[in-house]
Amino acid sequence: MSEDPVQQAMKVLAKYPLCDRCLGRLFAGLGRGLSNAERGRALKLSVVMSLHAMSLSGRLPENARDLLANAGGAAAQVYVELFGSPPERRSCYICNDALDKFLDEMPQRVVDAVKEWGGSTFLVGAKVDPEVISREERIKAEFGLAFGESIKSEIKRELGKRAQLLGPKVSFDRPDVVVMVSFPDGSVSVQPRRLVIKGLYRRLRRDLRLRPREALSHPLVARLISDTKSSRVGIVGLVRDEKEVRALGLGIPVEFHLGGPRVRLVPPDGSIIEAEGASLEVNSSVEASGPEDLSRRVRVYRCILYVEGGSFESLQLAATSLRGREVRQKFMGKEVSGVVRGAECVDMGGGLAECIIALDERLHVMELVSGRGTEPSLSGLLGTAAECVAADLLGVIPLR
Repeated sequence: MSEDPVQQAMKVLAKYPLCDRCLGRLFAGLGRGLSNAERGRALKLSVVMSLHAMSLSGRLPENARDLLANAGGAAAQVYVELFGSPPERRSCYICNDALDKFLDEMPQRVVDAVKEWGGSTFLVGAKVDPEVISREERIKAEFGLAFGESIKSEIKRELGKRAQLLGPKVSFDRPDVVVMVSFPDGSVSVQPRRLVIKGLYRRLRRDLRLRPREALSHPLVARLISDTKSSRVGIVGLVRDEKEVRALGLGIPVEFHLGGPRVRLVPPDGSIIEAEGASLEVNSSVEASGPEDLSRRVRVYRCILYVEGGSFESLQLAATSLRGREVRQKFMGKEVSGVVRGAECVDMGGGLAECIIALDERLHVMELVSGRGTEPSLSGLLGTAAECVAADLLGVIPLR
């Protein structure tokens, strides 16, 4: 059976001076609907009333002076009655009387931080001086207190409730901003949630490639960072933006993950974000796949081919024989495989032909045509060299 909480509080206060909130937090699991400050005040009053009753019956314990002094203001009048003078002021052993002021002053600072970063939802995180945590845990262990909560939990809960009354809303799932507060020094740091803009990427210039490792120098990325006042970017779904290949038509489904944004608004679906030689059509329903999903997407190209000394009929026959076949490629030291989903050519004369080629996303169309590191290939089936003079990516589509 658990010990009576008033008796436990009396033992604690006999040794340690505690503010209402820090005492109440040691018994946070008791008394539904009470704040820790209310809980601590109630315990102190119960202790003071018990001591007063003991004194009236001539049974005042030897530690009564320390016990009442450690209870603070709640015991002041009884202390004067029993000992003839006001008690000496003793600071809270755990928080040094700083916690109440901290909880009163910090909510507005939390709200200011949320607004500064363009957020409407937030979550409070807390860092607490290790020595403060150590003092609290020492008391719990010394007196076997099983119903307490941590000072960190109380700070997060109380600041969240109070800041929410000033405007922004708490979100536990996807807050726009996590505001980290430090106790007792009062410093504030902000961790904004990254902003995700989904859409269809198109590239009009053959000499403009979007490479994730060099993304910050790309005009479209620079535009997104400028518009959202972000500091960094990650790209999901691009897989590769091939040299000398424009991305037209259906485009490439991509997600731009913008870190540290101060502007939280995502442009509406259908908006076109344009930059020099490239654009993004915003579409929140886009599903941008990562490298592990390459077998489930197909790239469709329009290629202009030149076949040296070969007939168009031979080219058409070779293209037809590629359909549905599994192809193995060795590209930049890696071996990949995939299926050619379709290949259809139109004669342009003079050894040139326009071909529509659809293949699994992990395959490379230039190598499929030339035969470099590829088996089977268009050149291999033709028995003569074929070259892709120009290529446009018409779209990346899910495999049906």
